[in-house]
Amino acid sequence: MNMAKRLKAMAGKVIQRASDGLRENMMLPVVSLVLMALITCAVVVTSLVTKMDADAGQFMQRTLSTYMDREMYELGDQLSHITRADGSDASGIKAFQREVVHLSAPGALYGYIIDKQGRVFWSQAPKGQTAPALAAASPVGLQALLRQPVQEQGRQIGNSRVALALFDSRPAMFAAAPLPPQGADSVKHPARFAVLVQKIDDPALHYWNTTFHLLGLKWEKGEPRPGYRSIDLTDDAGNKIGHIVWPSYRVGMKAFSGILPFISICGIVFAALSFWLILLIRRSCLAMELSREMAIKLSAEATDNARRAEQARQQAEAALADAEGARRRADEMARREVTEQALHRQQLRENSHHMAAALQESMSSLVKQLIETANDLELSAELTIGTLHEQQKQADVVRVRSQDAAEAIAAVTGGIEELTGSIAEIRKAAEESRQFAQVASDHSAAARDANDHLLQQVSSINDAASIIASIAKQTNLLALNAAIEAARAGSSGYGFAVVANEVKALASETARTTGDIHDRVDGIETAARSTVNLVGSLDEMLGSLVQAMASSSATVQQQQAVAENIRRSSRGVAENAQVAAQAVEAISTSLDSIAQTASSTRHIGAAVRNRAEHLNTEFARLVQQLEAA
Repeated sequence: MNMAKRLKAMAGKVIQRASDGLRENMMLPVVSLVLMALITCAVVVTSLVTKMDADAGQFMQRTLSTYMDREMYELGDQLSHITRADGSDASGIKAFQREVVHLSAPGALYGYIIDKQGRVFWSQAPKGQTAPALAAASPVGLQALLRQPVQEQGRQIGNSRVALALFDSRPAMFAAAPLPPQGADSVKHPARFAVLVQKIDDPALHYWNTTFHLLGLKWEKGEPRPGYRSIDLTDDAGNKIGHIVWPSYRVGMKAFSGILPFISICGIVFAALSFWLILLIRRSCLAMELSREMAIKLSAEATDNARRAEQARQQAEAALADAEGARRRADEMARREVTEQALHRQQLRENSHHMAAALQESMSSLVKQLIETANDLELSAELTIGTLHEQQKQADVVRVRSQDAAEAIAAVTGGIEELTGSIAEIRKAAEESRQFAQVASDHSAAARDANDHLLQQVSSINDAASIIASIAKQTNLLALNAAIEAARAGSSGYGFAVVANEVKALASETARTTGDIHDRVDGIETAARSTVNLVGSLDEMLGSLVQAMASSSATVQQQQAVAENIRRSSRGVAENAQVAAQAVEAISTSLDSIAQTASSTRHIGAAVRNRAEHLNTEFARLVQQLEAA
């Protein structure tokens, strides 16, 4: 028993530690994995969005820079094409003046003809505008265009040069190309230069907005504002002349917004799968906990079974001792019967010897009495046979009754076994009833607590209704005072009197409603108190029922033990009855032998009576027969 208890305690501790450790070790990695996956996804998405925004800004910067270079190249190429002399037209100046009118550009386009000193001989401005003086509008650009090719820092496109500089306080693209002389005498006609100026103004920026699908593209002279992308505009000397700026477009965020529904669905599915996985692990832990509890219960049942087995062993030893005593008594009865049979046979032999001796001693005197003696012997033999038949009948009755007793005991044993099974079922049903009664008692206690809470709430409602009634009473008094003041005011207080009457009616209605609330609250409180009393009585009855069920279960368990003892005792009695039946059977066999012997004695007596006349000749044979008997 002590060893079983120690094994039970050790098994419970090991299972508890294994269950707790496994539950913690399984839940922590799963939760950590889910959190790590969510954090990783957030970091990756944020990094991708930031990278896409940065790449989009750099791409737009490169695109705008390339576009401005292309615009400057086209401007220089157009000017070089216009000013290139050919055989059909010797006058490059006239060609330039004729063609510049038909040129189109996104922004304002100005045309100039100047000499090496920068003096303007001819100018052309957009329709409705006046061309400003080139030296005043852009001195830096003019200097860049008039540099000698050896000293120039600008770009050369064909026979034209291009540059970027401020023009009339706005950035502009400049292109200059030499014009062919008007006559053969180059001294009389000094060199002239054709200049095109394409201003980067608001129409040009609007055209670029449309071209690049941008919003808010504009020029700023100072540093760009935060949240804006920009490209720097520098002249040929490397001086910054401003910035072309545009708002930072969150291309990555826009793409993320486009795929946000899909990401949301994936996130929801991932969260659902994670929750489902955590639930599965939780259920596995709960199943392990239930297994642990079942193992503890099985260990307790094993201990209880070991205790019961010990009690059954002791009872079996007691029954074995009873059976051993019954066996000893049966052996004693059998030995006594054998002794009595041997004594009876010894007595018969002694009687025969005495008769032979008497015949030998008084042969002459007993010849006359021989017939009488033979008759007496025959009568005695018949009486003995009758007695033996009666004893055999009684032995048969005893044997039949022993067999009937054994069968009855077997039937009783079967009934006791059925009774034991029924008692076990009754005990199981009683235990289930006790558990159900215990659950009902717990529910009754919960209902009683709920009713107590209901009484508290009803009391709070009653207090609130009392406060409302007091407020309604005060409101009624105020309405009455207001009506009195309105009456004093006369016609000017008519509207106030109407309001006072309405307030008074509302106060009366509130008072009536408060009274109804009081009545209903009293009814609810009465019903709740009745429910509390009823639940209390029910709780006491259920407690008594639980105790009665526990006592009934214990009683049924005792009855089962007693029935088990009766069954074992009945088996011992059945075995003893069987032994007794066997002993009676042996006695009956012995009585049959005695009956045969008595029948032989009767035949001998008849022979003696019939042959009495031949006693002398048959005496020796008769003596031998008597001695043999």
